[in-house]
Amino acid sequence: NVTIMTTSNFQSYLIISRLDTRKKSEEVLKSIGLPKIKTSPDIFIISPQKTSISLDQIRNLKKHIFQKPVALHYKYIIIEEAHKLTLEAQSALLKILEEPPKTAIIILEAENKYALLPTILSRVVLIDDQKPQKGQTDLKSILDFDSEVDLLLEVSNIKNPKDWLDDQIILLTEKLEEEIKHPKGAKDVTKITKIIKLCAN
Repeated sequence: NVTIMTTSNFQSYLIISRLDTRKKSEEVLKSIGLPKIKTSPDIFIISPQKTSISLDQIRNLKKHIFQKPVALHYKYIIIEEAHKLTLEAQSALLKILEEPPKTAIIILEAENKYALLPTILSRVVLIDDQKPQKGQTDLKSILDFDSEVDLLLEVSNIKNPKDWLDDQIILLTEKLEEEIKHPKGAKDVTKITKIIKLCAN
């Protein structure tokens, strides 16, 4: 279940889910008064054109989002595969997120948050369905392997390498955040950062 703050406090959401981002979006929308996504002039869905979401698409959104709702209480904006926003498109979207119209709800759906600008992440409520729950995963971090041989043996048995790498990035990011809060040494931060970049590439 998803618990959402009232729309007077938050208007923009980032949903991270590898399995079904739309299901999570529907949960969010239901919690803020839209029981079902349907065809409506007040519901605006943006999808990647070929491989990315362009600046022109966000400019078009800007024209739409500042209009008053026609039939619903809010304008509902859903950006599918938001991790495919170009940097120019993200910069334009950031301006909307900084001062969204009071009658708009914005939902970004993405596989991960790492392709998005930190300034965008700071403007949204993060709902992360990927993050392993404590005590519910036996996934080992790359840092926990005793040797490269053990790591290679583990990798050779992986059925979905992309999913495994995504999980590693999540675990390593948590370790990096913990290291920054309670530093043991600059080398540790540098090492974790380097491994995260290797996983992302």
